[in-house]
Formats: sequence, C-alpha cells, structure tokens
Amino acid sequence: MSAQKDDLFPKGLSYHTKSSEQVITLHHTTGFDREEIIDLCVRVNSVEREPDAQKWPPCLGLFKSVTAALTYMRHNRTQAEIGESLGVSQPTISRAISAITPLIPEAVREFVPTADDLDPNTTYLSSARSDKAMTWCFALAWI
Repeated sequence: MSAQKDDLFPKGLSYHTKSSEQVITLHHTTGFDREEIIDLCVRVNSVEREPDAQKWPPCLGLFKSVTAALTYMRHNRTQAEIGESLGVSQPTISRAISAITPLIPEAVREFVPTADDLDPNTTYLSSARSDKAMTWCFALAWI
C-alpha cells in the first residue's frame, strides 16, 4: 500500500516550496522580475529589424528567448545548461541569444545615460568580465 502525498507531507510542509499564490520571479536568473522582462519584450519586439534578421526560435517565443539571453549575459551559464532548464536544445538557445542580444541596445537606448547626463562630481565604478559583458551590463542596468 502506497502512502498518499498528503499523508507524507502535512499541510504547509509539502515538497512544493512555492505556493500557487506566490508571484513567479526570475530575478535570480535574469536580474529582472517578470514585469520588467515583459516590458523588455515589448521594447525588443518594437525594434526595427532588417527583413533578413535572425528571428527568435518559435518554440521558445519572445519571452523565453529574452529570458535565455538575459540569463546568459548575467551569469555566463552555458547554453546547454540554459537549454536544459527551458526544455530545449543548446542550438535553440544559441539562436535565441543570437537573435535577441543585438536588439537589446536599441530597446534600452532611451535609458542609457550619455556623458552629459552624468554628474561630474560623482565617481562611477564599473566592473565587468569583458568589454561585451560591460556593454550589456551597463545598458541593462538602466532599465
């Protein structure tokens, strides 16, 4: 005779750690909450693209493609690892990152300060793993 799930885990102490009432956030993987990612998706979708520009994979859709690109840029996780967490292959994640990454600078351009916007009496510190990472981190920090 097998025990029921409810018998093994009393109410409030189940093997599910999130209640269905909790808001799903992606902050630890992307640095953004769901609403911010949706806003970025709207902005990315409105960016003018060349007719032959690479599109994000239809099996992921825009939201998961943006999430994959943000996760890749934030944590430098391998594409295979991101694909595993989203239930797709590494080449699919590669296509998503390649399609979304070039659109982000234009999508967030209005939030990136110019030298004229910065206070000359303030010291600004920057730290990044590479020039490319620094560019994306700087752009994304202003959303």
